[in-house]
Amino acid sequence: MLETESKTGLARGSQETVFNFLSDFRNFSGLIPKERLNDFEISQEKIRFSIPGLGKVGLVIRDKKPFSDINITATKDSTADFTLRVNIRETGKDQSEVKFNLKANLNIFLEMMAKVPLKQFVDLLADKISSVDFSQDLITPPPEK
Repeated sequence: MLETESKTGLARGSQETVFNFLSDFRNFSGLIPKERLNDFEISQEKIRFSIPGLGKVGLVIRDKKPFSDINITATKDSTADFTLRVNIRETGKDQSEVKFNLKANLNIFLEMMAKVPLKQFVDLLADKISSVDFSQDLITPPPEK
């Protein structure tokens, strides 16, 4: 089992605001490097894409603990079985720390190939959350029609 943890991202928003932002997958659109993915689809509850060389990935939110934890799992049609846990901790007024923990059940060959890219991915999420402007009135895009 491959396990990797991101560096700590510093979000300029309250724990509740950051939690609400990350609880809507449409907000991940600005966090995920779509230029490295194929067949990218996103909705409030689900993300689907494919990674060249690794296969299909589908993500759904399995459960949430307001306002500190979000547990995301792979859908049944994903090539690999994994979980992504988001931990949010308020550190001050309108300031929160965010960490991403990824666990993937991969065969040993794929684990060796994926270890560095997956670590880079969770670190990228931590970096990107640090750049979000949580003072905006509208964080989540309007519902899809």
